Amino acid sequence: MDSWRSIGLPVAGVSLISALGYYCLSRPVKAKSPRQKRLKKQQENMILFFDESGAKCYSCPDHNISTCLVEQCPLRHLWKIVKIVSEARYTVDVCLYSLTHPDLENAFLNLLKNGKKVRCVFGMRNDEEDRSVKLLRSEGAFVTVKDRHSPATVPSKFVIPYLLMHHKFVIVDNRILITGSMNWTTSVSVIQSFHANWDHIIISTDKFLVSQFVEEFECLHAGGAGGDEKTYITRPTVGPSLQAIFFRKQSLLCRPDANRKKKCDRPDCMFTVYRAVLHHIVSASVSIDICVQQLTLEDVGNELVLSHDNGIKIRVISDRAYARGTGSQIPYFIKEGIPVHMKSDQETVHHKFIIVDGKTVLSGSLNWTMQSFFGNYENLLVIRDADLVSEFQREFERLWEFFPTANSVRA
Repeated sequence: MDSWRSIGLPVAGVSLISALGYYCLSRPVKAKSPRQKRLKKQQENMILFFDESGAKCYSCPDHNISTCLVEQCPLRHLWKIVKIVSEARYTVDVCLYSLTHPDLENAFLNLLKNGKKVRCVFGMRNDEEDRSVKLLRSEGAFVTVKDRHSPATVPSKFVIPYLLMHHKFVIVDNRILITGSMNWTTSVSVIQSFHANWDHIIISTDKFLVSQFVEEFECLHAGGAGGDEKTYITRPTVGPSLQAIFFRKQSLLCRPDANRKKKCDRPDCMFTVYRAVLHHIVSASVSIDICVQQLTLEDVGNELVLSHDNGIKIRVISDRAYARGTGSQIPYFIKEGIPVHMKSDQETVHHKFIIVDGKTVLSGSLNWTMQSFFGNYENLLVIRDADLVSEFQREFERLWEFFPTANSVRA
């Protein structure tokens, strides 16, 4: 009798498993609703916009992020970023133009004190930023500081005294990317990004996009101070709804090609990437909306005026202080009848995005200058994700209504 029990139990178990398997396989799978799909995409990608209202939140002594009625509350946004960084389980990779914000700095230091791995890539900056570098190193962070001098083989005509490590991205556990145009700063000596600038940060878990930034960080960190990164080129391709293009100081070697309008013999010639980025702009058939701190590229200026003359709707938002700078294309746009909106000099428009036909956004760390494309360490996102594009478009429309028309770059 006992032997039959010992045999019957596994047989019964197999029968039960088979029955459950049949039930699960034969049960119809409920398709995700459009709302569920939208929520999943929103969880993958989030944009935090910053504006002039930040000064009010910072000046309020009893400010509460849970009850603050300011839509773009910078303290609420800051709390989200600190929370993501602080919840890292293994490692955080930091690649920033500048780090002076105490809350963000402390988030990295606390990770180090709790045994987490923090790796950093910075550029040569001023004494205040050197303090952050020294502090992180003292707590065990693996820090690489990029040299700011031009490559030795660059023709003297194109040598730039101070190249910038201008990235603004952080990767958490190789899974979450925080990037955008925002500097991680708050100080009287640098741009007060979290206080009063018009700016943005993108938070993404898109696997393809994150993998691109992971590869770039590994390359920059391993390359050391001298910039001996592996040679490769990232061309914009059709397919991914989110993809990144990266620029490095070695791009300066191709700076003469921009003058000649011709690719050089280098297999990684950055002029081809430059032309591919411009192609996104000149291929517009309906509209081009521009919201940038700086635009000095004559190629872009000429193409925009030509598009305007051909009936493409062009609108430009820019920073007034930089619009008065050498080489700025903003006076040219105003002269040619392209509508331009600007604010006063008190705050900084630090955005760097262009929307083409309401379908594609070009945005990243780079300003639209020759040095950004040929010399600096930069990134540019090509965004075709409909939800993200619509958020950028909505922000542009809001700023367009908020900033007055500019008939001159003078205040």
